[in-house]
Parts: sequence; structure tokens; C-alpha cells
Amino acid sequence: MKILGALGQDDVGKRLRESLDEQGIETSGLVVDSTRPTTLKTRIVAHHQQIVRFDREKAEPLPPPATEELKEYCRTKIREVSAVIFEDYGKGVLSQGLLDNLQRLARAHRKITAADPNPRNSLRYSGLTAITPNRSEAFAAAGVPPPSPWKTCCTTSR
Repeated sequence: MKILGALGQDDVGKRLRESLDEQGIETSGLVVDSTRPTTLKTRIVAHHQQIVRFDREKAEPLPPPATEELKEYCRTKIREVSAVIFEDYGKGVLSQGLLDNLQRLARAHRKITAADPNPRNSLRYSGLTAITPNRSEAFAAAGVPPPSPWKTCCTTSR
């Protein structure tokens, strides 16, 4: 398995890379961006229930050199994969330009493409093999308000 993404130039990024390496995940597709911290989520749990979560992150577009580094990595590795899966966390790594570029590359090499879109990031996905939005994401992508589940499944007539 190969992973593509961005890390900060910090201890959290180093630990994440080490953890992925230990699991046999190729990490040469992770670029280091010194302008951002590696995303870190801290959960406060009480009685087996999450009370609050603090996120340390910078959700801004990657600098162009980092994006170009990701594209180049994909160009060199595309023949080694069966599929390209876009998992959008809305942190600024996946831009429309990068998405379009990688989709063209995957299509040219006849690779399966799939995406799990993020509703906070209005990327245009087209020509994919599969897409996995949840119910609200599917209605939002279609530009249609979701019907109330109570109106469609739980009403009774008198």
C-alpha cells in the first residue's frame, strides 16, 4: 500500500511516518511542508465517551512545490498500483488541480478510481469508478435538500 499526503516538519510527523512504516505502508509519497503542523487530534474521554476534541492543524492549500512533488510521485508509482483512492479530509492537500491531474493519470493507465468526498471541500469529482458519499453528502452534491426521514418512513395516516 502506498500513501500520498503532507506532513509537518515536526515530531508528530516523524512519529506518524514511523508508525506507517512499521505497518508496511510505503511513505515516500508523504511530502514535508514546513509551513504547517502535522494534523494532531486530541480527544478528552470520560466514562468511555468522547467529551471534546482539540485539533491542531492548518487547513490551507499546499504550496505549489509540494503539490508538484505529489504529482511527480504519482507519475513514478502509477504502474505499481491497482487503484487510486481520493480520501478528502478538507485539510488543503487535495485541490481541484491535483485531483484533476491524478484522475487523468489514473485514467490513462486504466486504474480504478474512487473517492470519499468531503462536504466542506467543493471539489468536482467526475469520471470515477466509485464514490462513497454518506446520505447528506449525496444530497448536497446533487444540490437537492434531503427529505426528512420521518416523512418518508415513519408517518402514519389516520
